[in-house]
Amino acid sequence: MKWRIFFIIPCFFIPVLLAFCAPSAEDDFRGACNFYEKGDYKAAIREYNKILDTGYESGELYYDLGNSYFKDGRLGMAVLSYERARNLMPRDGDLESNYRYVLNRLRHSAAPKPAILPFRIFNKLEFYFTVNEFAVFLSLLFFVFMAIVLSHFYFKWIRTYFVVMLAAILILFILAASLAVSKVLRVRREAVVVAKEIDSRFEPFERATTHFKLYEGSTVSVVGSKPPWYKVRRTDGKVGWVKSSGVERIKPQTKKAL
Repeated sequence: MKWRIFFIIPCFFIPVLLAFCAPSAEDDFRGACNFYEKGDYKAAIREYNKILDTGYESGELYYDLGNSYFKDGRLGMAVLSYERARNLMPRDGDLESNYRYVLNRLRHSAAPKPAILPFRIFNKLEFYFTVNEFAVFLSLLFFVFMAIVLSHFYFKWIRTYFVVMLAAILILFILAASLAVSKVLRVRREAVVVAKEIDSRFEPFERATTHFKLYEGSTVSVVGSKPPWYKVRRTDGKVGWVKSSGVERIKPQTKKAL
């Protein structure tokens, strides 16, 4: 099966990473790969996390870490790692296949609310590009805008279509900026359930009534907090309070890109 090929080659991207890593990170990568190939997935996880603890991150690193968590049977942590990888390399086919395979093995807490067509298109565009790619595109639009403004003083054909061109650039800029802001806010809010099962309560108290249950690998939005509790929204819109130890935010602490 196709997914088997993906899981037996966890270090596919390692040579690329090694070219940009410090010598100590190179050793950690080699060690993690060796442990994975030997079937010592806990040791591989430890080595990958050691690299993350130094302040580095990349989509490939999270991808390999997710594969290790999957092999170790920690599906919630695998989903978390894949989600982090998807934010950095959203168009990677191998990552998406592994991610979908793991999701199919999990018990889902709730079905997401169906979105109307314009929102589905918006969400697909938001997912398809990284925040850095949006930033580059917005910068290019700004330079094109300035070039058109300056050029219309010298070229008659630009003056003819000046308003149309500026309107088109403005529309593209607003759309790209909206997508970028939406992506940043979503990544900051979203979290993954890493416990096997947790109760979501009506209030942030141990003795509060259980509202619903959340299962390992489910994605929720964190809409509030009262340590040690998170107020979360499920994909179907239901809101409740859960212990923060049972979920982990997709956006990790600030790290350096590999």
